[in-house]
Amino acid sequence: MRRTILVCAGLLGLLLPAGTAIARPLYPLCGTEQLRSCVLNGNTFWYGGEFMRLVTINPPMPASPACADEASTERAATDRLVDLLNGMEIFVFRYGTDAEGHTLTRVLVEGKEVGETLISEHLAQPSSAANGPWCS
Repeated sequence: MRRTILVCAGLLGLLLPAGTAIARPLYPLCGTEQLRSCVLNGNTFWYGGEFMRLVTINPPMPASPACADEASTERAATDRLVDLLNGMEIFVFRYGTDAEGHTLTRVLVEGKEVGETLISEHLAQPSSAANGPWCS
């Protein structure tokens, strides 16, 4: 009897879809709604209700872009962080907090540090770099 139930359950599993589509990504862009996980910009995001900042990079910031290149790079960095966080399993390493209360983090996706990926794609500068404009 038990074997019959297991066989029937296995056959039923072959007939039904394996999963259900999710209406929005796990890490969408932050908007007006309160989300526990979303991306604010190229180096800050909410992770399970915790406000985090990537400690290894300085992306262009949207508050006062020095030129059109900086504004477009800021958007590209934000979009790329969304892609990276939604791509595969992520590992978050915490390094304390900054003066604004962000948890300082390093994030690995597929064994690669997210900050290094953004730097190699020219979407961020190392945090050790001067915070000057992206263009002159």
